[in-house]
Amino acid sequence: MKEVIRKILLVIFLGIFLYAAYNLATIGFKYYKVDKDTKAVKETYVKQIDDSNDPLKRKIDFAALKQKNADVVGWLYIPGTKIDEVVLKGANNDTYLHHNIDKQYSFAGELFVENVNNANFKDVQTVIYGHNMKNGAMFSDVMNFLDEHYFNSHLMGELYSLDKEYDIYLFASFET
Repeated sequence: MKEVIRKILLVIFLGIFLYAAYNLATIGFKYYKVDKDTKAVKETYVKQIDDSNDPLKRKIDFAALKQKNADVVGWLYIPGTKIDEVVLKGANNDTYLHHNIDKQYSFAGELFVENVNNANFKDVQTVIYGHNMKNGAMFSDVMNFLDEHYFNSHLMGELYSLDKEYDIYLFASFET
């Protein structure tokens, strides 16, 4: 009788293990795909424009990006962080919450502008949403800005819009 119970428990625990392993592999693959897709977009549409080693001297091929997706409104980049992504503005705040630049489902979505903001970044304040990814992608580095040393070493960034480049000077960071 003990042998039968032991075998039943072994089968149950093996099933639980295989189910958990499958879920972990699925999550890992999703993160891999997001990283791969983001890297491909960056490599295709972002080029350094000179050899000055100034990371902000870049050219974003917005014409090609707009052909790929008409909702593209900009590119957000903060050197020394993983914040280096295309910015879109969809029909509402759900459009790019879980869809990528190709309008295909992606659990990570894309960076996107708040629905009430203008797509040209000329509002007094423009809110850009993005996920805090556990693998360090998208807006996960935002939490690092709570550390004073990290914050002070990443004070500048760039927001590239379709017709203008905006210098970003970070001046505060807090968690709510």
